[in-house]
Amino acid sequence: MKLKNLSQLGIYHVGVITTLSCVFMVMLVAMAMLHSLYFSPLPYPDSERIVKLEYPMFDEKGDESSEAFNYPSLMHLYEHKPESIEQLALVHYGEQLLTSHAHMPRVETAYVSPEWFNIFDMPLALGRAITEPATQSNPVAVLSFEAWQAHFNGDPNILNTTVKLDEQQFTIVGVVAQDFTEPNLKMLSHRTAVWLPWQYNLTSEEAKPYWWNRYPLNLMVGKLAPTTTHQEVSLSLSNEMNTLWQSKVSESEYFAGWSIGVRAVPLKTIMLGKSPILLVGIFAASLGLLAIALLNICNLYLARLSQIQRKLAIQAVVGAKVKDIAWSQWLPLLKLCFGSVVIAIIVGYFLCELLQQQLLGLLPQAQLITLTWQSVAALCMVALLTSGLLLGGGMSAIRYQRLAKVLKQSGKGSAVVVSKRVQTLMAISQLSLSVMLIFFCLQVGLSALSHLQQSYAVDLENKYEMVLYAPDSMSASEYQQVMHQASEVLVNLPEVTAVSRSRSPIELGSGTWSLQEVTTLERVHPVGRVIDSQYFEFFSLELLEGRFFDSEEVRSGEQQLIINKTFAEQLGGQEQALGKFLSFNITDDSAAFEIIGIVADLVEPGKPLQPHVYNAVLGQNNILLQTTIPVNKAHFSALLAQVHPALKIFSFKSLAKQREQYLLTDTLVTYGALFLFSLVLLLVVVGLAGVYRYGQSLRSTYYATKMVVGAKFQDLRIEVLYTHVQHLGVALCVALAGVFLLSWYFQQPFSVVDFILASIGIVITSSVCLLTSLQRLLRMPLSVLIDQSTATKEV
Repeated sequence: MKLKNLSQLGIYHVGVITTLSCVFMVMLVAMAMLHSLYFSPLPYPDSERIVKLEYPMFDEKGDESSEAFNYPSLMHLYEHKPESIEQLALVHYGEQLLTSHAHMPRVETAYVSPEWFNIFDMPLALGRAITEPATQSNPVAVLSFEAWQAHFNGDPNILNTTVKLDEQQFTIVGVVAQDFTEPNLKMLSHRTAVWLPWQYNLTSEEAKPYWWNRYPLNLMVGKLAPTTTHQEVSLSLSNEMNTLWQSKVSESEYFAGWSIGVRAVPLKTIMLGKSPILLVGIFAASLGLLAIALLNICNLYLARLSQIQRKLAIQAVVGAKVKDIAWSQWLPLLKLCFGSVVIAIIVGYFLCELLQQQLLGLLPQAQLITLTWQSVAALCMVALLTSGLLLGGGMSAIRYQRLAKVLKQSGKGSAVVVSKRVQTLMAISQLSLSVMLIFFCLQVGLSALSHLQQSYAVDLENKYEMVLYAPDSMSASEYQQVMHQASEVLVNLPEVTAVSRSRSPIELGSGTWSLQEVTTLERVHPVGRVIDSQYFEFFSLELLEGRFFDSEEVRSGEQQLIINKTFAEQLGGQEQALGKFLSFNITDDSAAFEIIGIVADLVEPGKPLQPHVYNAVLGQNNILLQTTIPVNKAHFSALLAQVHPALKIFSFKSLAKQREQYLLTDTLVTYGALFLFSLVLLLVVVGLAGVYRYGQSLRSTYYATKMVVGAKFQDLRIEVLYTHVQHLGVALCVALAGVFLLSWYFQQPFSVVDFILASIGIVITSSVCLLTSLQRLLRMPLSVLIDQSTATKEV
């Protein structure tokens, strides 16, 4: 049976354009994201000179204990700015109630020094920026464009009006322009609503003198001098600030052997986080897709050349040279490739617009994603290279000297010749690339899916976090009494089933406690959580050893701790950890905490399992609620106002929605991996089917001859499978080396299970494709098998 007329049916053109359009679209979006986020400068003047100054603290072993400024160090560095730094700016992030608004919404605030507006060249829609010195500023405020629209209805006369945040009044002097891109220094989805003078920041007066406290929401950014590198600044400031800090804590035995440093980290590194690794990974995956697509299209193109070899023979007879034939074949390939580029650009443009919205809060600076001309130009070069590779593969298969014979034999004979070595190389390349791509899709997708499953295993249905607010005029003792009354009222509601005066672990940062084991003096740094005695019951955490906190012991101030399973294993096991004493101050026997219990790990969305230590107190201004029905903020507002007229709900959040927000990245990765997995699987199946179908057609005469001399189908199948096993062995070795090196490069653990699963999948898929192609071929009559070899032939 002769090959069908692919030109008439349009299979060739549709197949090439569809395959290349899909692959080019993925590659274009990957290059656009990589260029616009990683290679393009940030939208600030001299952005390459902007750095965030970090203040890491190292214990006696040299391990980093934390990274956060203490207030005196922060102010000393700001007031004694070195010459190597052109500008320094302070920022303190907070959350406050907009009490001058009728609904008193919770807003994000940022207390900044005036240099902040200069460093980021903040454009203004109205008024002016904060220009007064950091320690002498008036109570003024600058609104974000979104806050101006949402809370003040875009009032054009907003300037010089007053706004009240908690108990402090500020005069509005400016509104930031809508197109300002805020640096995500606090968190990815952070959007400041009001900028305020640094002088009014929320750091308590009692905490400001201490050189050992750490405040992660007090940050510093700077712009380096033109000829200075961030490495030079880091080294000089580390020496200077460590000497100063050592002199202030020299009397503390706790900090013996400790040190601090200063890191000047480029702003782009801070803002992008680990996203460059993700973007490079997506681009690498698109290259793998392109490689598979090239193998697929190459098979289709060779079949196309076999079908039109009579036309090529006519060109050769009338005097066309090899380069003339190559040129005539290159133009159609260029049309197909650049037609695919046009489709990819159109789809990619709308996809980038969609990603700007969908990835906001998931990917750093997602609003900057755009289809850059550099990425389009790079894709055009890829398309040109693709057409050249296809042409080279096709021309290498054409035997110019045989073209005339094809014409003399009325189309019989073969001028398109594919060597057995090339067939073997194509099969091995297809198999190894398929294993590698499937492996990485499986590893990324299964890892994200596993974390999703673990996170959703915690029951958060109808569980909420309520944060209460009272004016500063209320004394601490009165506030504690009011909070106790509020929690008692909530407990007695029929729709409330559980109450814990603790913070939600989802949005809580991972602050480490530096403790010493009293007996061995070993220093440990678990994540510390201050809770109440109802916390473990609220989250249904299983008690593995020991006992829970007793409310009477908590009320009397007993020095007790409960740790999680991960921390217990770090301390030598559950039985060994129970009863140990940990202390912040090893010289004070009364300061030691006894470990009275060990509980199961609580999976916190978006975070790895970490060692945790829990200390119980009487309660905080955070209240965790579990109800029998869905509720909202308004459900409790009037009730709490009856407890005390000044008591307000600062925030009310569903823990289930908090979890969804923090798992958006894992969800995105899961769906992305699923999409790539589907696309890879489609290309793999199509490609393997094409490779084996084309390869078997080249051996039709060989099979016909074997069958004439008495070979059975089972014999041929065993022979083919033997060759296939050899190809698989080489391909799996190549794939193993490839995935191991790429895992090391991307700093990802190599999973043997995922590699075995990917290998088994490809072995089964390729074997089915091979046997299906062989069975389809051998069902033909012997005369047809022999005749089919006139179209294509192997050497």
